[in-house]
Amino acid sequence: GFRPSLTVEHAFTEIAEARGLKPGTIVSHLEQLKQKGTLPSEALASIISKSERKTLAPIISIIKKKKITALTPIFQALKGERSFEDIRLARLFVD
Repeated sequence: GFRPSLTVEHAFTEIAEARGLKPGTIVSHLEQLKQKGTLPSEALASIISKSERKTLAPIISIIKKKKITALTPIFQALKGERSFEDIRLARLFVD
C-alpha cells in the first residue's frame, strides 16, 4: 500500500513549519532551483543527511539503471513501496 514519505517528512518538516509551508513545497522549490541550475549539490548534501540519502539509494539506483525520471514509472518500478515525495527528492541527486 501507500507509504508516507519518511525521508521528506523527516528532512523538511522543521524547515516547512518555520516557513508555514508543507514539506512537499520545499521539495518543489528545490526542484525549481535544480532546473534553473542554481542548486549546488553541496547545498543539497547539507540539507539531506547521509543516513537520509542512504534511504534514497534504492530509488536513485532505479532512476540511473532504468534511465527514467517520470514519477509514475519509478513508483511502479519500486512496486509502490516509496512515496512520490521520496522519488521527487531522490531525483534531485541524479544528474
